[in-house]
Amino acid sequence: MKAISLGEWERLPIREEGGESAVTPKQVDQLIAAAIEVERKLGSGTGEGASVLVRTHRELWARQIVGVISTPDVTLEILPVDRRGKGTPLAG
Repeated sequence: MKAISLGEWERLPIREEGGESAVTPKQVDQLIAAAIEVERKLGSGTGEGASVLVRTHRELWARQIVGVISTPDVTLEILPVDRRGKGTPLAG
């Protein structure tokens, strides 16, 4: 199983062949399905998974929900911005 860590608001490339820092379309489909379930459990969003993850043709974007989404092929950990060491402090 592939494990990926991503900061909130960061993007991940979608590639047919996947790769170390990319996901396949199949993995994205699984993650979006899991994100829809997360929204249902949290009672947030539109029911399309968009409050957790957004898919474009080339990228998967993490939103402002942090936590772990696990599917049969991939585990995605979405971390708060300050934990990624990017130098962007959280407000407050």
